[in-house]
Amino acid sequence: MIHPHRCCVILLICWLTGFSQAYELHAQSEPKARNSLIRAYQELIEQSEFDNAEDVDELHQILLESDELLTRIKQSNAKAIKNVNRRPPRLATMPNVVLILVDNLSCQQLGCYGSESGKTPAIDQLAASGLQFSQFLSGSPLDQDAFWCLMTGRHAGEISRDKEGEPVLSFTKLTLSSHLWHAGYETGFFGNWPLPNTDPLECYCDLFVGWTDNSHPSIAYPKSINVNGRIQEWNQTEEASINAWSLTTAQALAALERRDSQRPFGWILRYHALNFPEVTSEIEMLDAEISRLLNRLDHLALREHTMIWLLGETSTTTPERNDVDETVNSLKNIHMVVPSIINGPRAFPGKHEASVLTGAWDVTATLTSIVRDRRYYRGTLGHSLAGTRFSNKSLDERVLYWSVPTATGDAVQAARWRTWKGVIRPGDPNIQLFDLKNDPREVTNVAQDHPEVLKKLIQQKPGR
Repeated sequence: MIHPHRCCVILLICWLTGFSQAYELHAQSEPKARNSLIRAYQELIEQSEFDNAEDVDELHQILLESDELLTRIKQSNAKAIKNVNRRPPRLATMPNVVLILVDNLSCQQLGCYGSESGKTPAIDQLAASGLQFSQFLSGSPLDQDAFWCLMTGRHAGEISRDKEGEPVLSFTKLTLSSHLWHAGYETGFFGNWPLPNTDPLECYCDLFVGWTDNSHPSIAYPKSINVNGRIQEWNQTEEASINAWSLTTAQALAALERRDSQRPFGWILRYHALNFPEVTSEIEMLDAEISRLLNRLDHLALREHTMIWLLGETSTTTPERNDVDETVNSLKNIHMVVPSIINGPRAFPGKHEASVLTGAWDVTATLTSIVRDRRYYRGTLGHSLAGTRFSNKSLDERVLYWSVPTATGDAVQAARWRTWKGVIRPGDPNIQLFDLKNDPREVTNVAQDHPEVLKKLIQQKPGR
């Protein structure tokens, strides 16, 4: 490993050559460095006086180049240290994993769930030879929170937030990608990363190709892409037809050709809701991208060794935080059920339909059990679905929990047990209770008629 302090010699030589003091130069602010030592030099320059602007610009450029070098060294050293804890791969027993996450995807859009409007032959093919869930619940109606729940196996009430209310992954070593990485997988994330406070590379992704939430806010035709922290730019118009979904798939297909053949791959492809032209059928575009992926896996003879899991993060658009009624409506069961289809070897063979109550929290637990990463612990809400006989009573007996923050700092809370749903609105001490079996649209409050159910929802810990 390279010692980063050697890079500071360049800075000291430049500084000690001396610049005569003549007048104070008011130059425009330079980008802030990531390294604390470089930032200190930048601040020192801003507070000093120099002869001319060219000298200052040259010194700023040296600082930026040194900062980039120090950052690369730091990342390289961190990767070397991490690899010490990486388990040797077992290619014979570890399937490849492709997790396909789709924002704003409802069951009513897919042919395998009974839709007659959308044409989804590729997705229907996955369901025809795989496991299709009819009661798979999103972790949150908010796309960022739903992604957080998927990556951690925890419920939204445990989310840490910054001052702006954005979710933060405070334990990056216990994420889905981290579990795959420690189990010996080559990990990758392709598409839109929705958590701006967390670097995907810190979550043990060997490869990140896509956009962060800040740099790519639902732009259908991006003009740049982030490749492991480096921004690549190009010029294009909408007529070029190179949209973000096509780029996501193309980058994943290219990575298939460059993959480490000595390791199984564990990849996440995320298709974020975009502002496509109205004439475009988004669901048919999604199906075409999945078809490209399946064809390439078949071409490379990888399909029979790969587990593909397609699921919706959310089924509706994100509600406004200042509208409590809209938030409550988004938590209704008819909006929280999302598509979930698993197609793959060993753990999920053949055509099956499962009505067992499952959700986003079970993704990390399931994949962790398949790759046998013992680091996964039981402090989470999720249960493994591997080997489930599709009528697992322990899954139906769980209490599931949601918490959606509002603009006032309060939260709309909901809990689910069996076919019962409890909802607490901000400022209202009374719990509303709905019987989903007889009232699927959650219209009639039956709290007074079933005090024993309320007691169960209040006293039972989530996930137990």
